[in-house]
Amino acid sequence: MGYVLSAYIVSVDHLRSVVGSGDTKLLKRVIKSNPDEFDGQDEFPEGSNRLPLATALQHIIDGQPLVEREYNQYGYALEELCRYLGVVCLADRWDIGSTGIDRILETGPPVQLPPREGSPKIGVLLLSEIESELERVEAEAATASEEHVTDFFAEWSRCLQKASKTGKDVLLFYG
Repeated sequence: MGYVLSAYIVSVDHLRSVVGSGDTKLLKRVIKSNPDEFDGQDEFPEGSNRLPLATALQHIIDGQPLVEREYNQYGYALEELCRYLGVVCLADRWDIGSTGIDRILETGPPVQLPPREGSPKIGVLLLSEIESELERVEAEAATASEEHVTDFFAEWSRCLQKASKTGKDVLLFYG
């Protein structure tokens, strides 16, 4: 399986206010909103003692100490939280090759997670940065010749415009 890019329109301030809030009702709602992801059937070898996704989400919401070696589980738990709190604006894009998105993915998550080891890469584009990203996308789209790149730029531009209209930020997950 290859990597995919997903993006969510969500308020980073709201996201940060949820982290460490101890909101058990929110925890239950997020888990209930996507039962396939939280079915307890994480694909780890038996006896590996890996952290289940629901437990990672609970650690984030409760503000519990995070397990160092579990970056990937916390990253995917954060993505589920963004999926619940926000709006999906890019879903499962496969090819991000020459789109410039990697620059955003290097910004890292907007909340504290263990040091990154593996996937997902997480990046944030704040509302204050959206206008300049729209200008970059418009300029790059004008010179792009590959159809999958121009398609991506069109979809990314719509995502950015929607975020700008709603006054929210954009979080990206690649993994």
